[in-house]
Amino acid sequence: MTAATLLLCSMVLAAPAPRSKRKTPIQYITPRVTREFKGKTVLFVGDSMIVTGLEIWARYWVQKNGGTYRRLHHSSSTTRTWANTRALESALQKYKPHIVFIVLGSNELYVKKPQRQGRWVRKILKKLGKLPFRWIGPPRWARDTGIIKVLASIVPAGHFYPFNDRRIARTSDGKHPSIRGSKVWARDIFAWYNKQLKKEGRP
Repeated sequence: MTAATLLLCSMVLAAPAPRSKRKTPIQYITPRVTREFKGKTVLFVGDSMIVTGLEIWARYWVQKNGGTYRRLHHSSSTTRTWANTRALESALQKYKPHIVFIVLGSNELYVKKPQRQGRWVRKILKKLGKLPFRWIGPPRWARDTGIIKVLASIVPAGHFYPFNDRRIARTSDGKHPSIRGSKVWARDIFAWYNKQLKKEGRP
């Protein structure tokens, strides 16, 4: 074996092992403490805005506060979709939730006559009956034609969270909040929810 060969072998043996590629762990937000979820099932229903990032933080928030997280979503769904199918009734029967969070409205930001959606909103609320709920408004990325005002006028006061138009990170489609953007969105939702609970005299 030549000196050059020996030198090459020693260089290969001395070379550091390749580093394994690890994904950066998610830095979870500190969950807002609330006794509202302890021992209860919390159901999130709605469109794809749930699953592009919001679900990560929602599940963590619910579980850290002693609750059980459940979810049912239908991509591209609208208030009409949930009003005229039995998807919501089936979810309520299957999971028997104590609290429901509705995430709907994003696919209706540009409807020409948003006031017509009001009948579907009312039908959804009727399906919920006396079940505690909160409606999370769409994280709009552009000016809407009025669906947010329609939701705010029908959903009982203190139960509708309108997006605060904070600038958040989005996915490549420019619409859905990314995981990072959803973290900010979720933090605002949780803060609002806790504030409403205090107004209602619940810790």
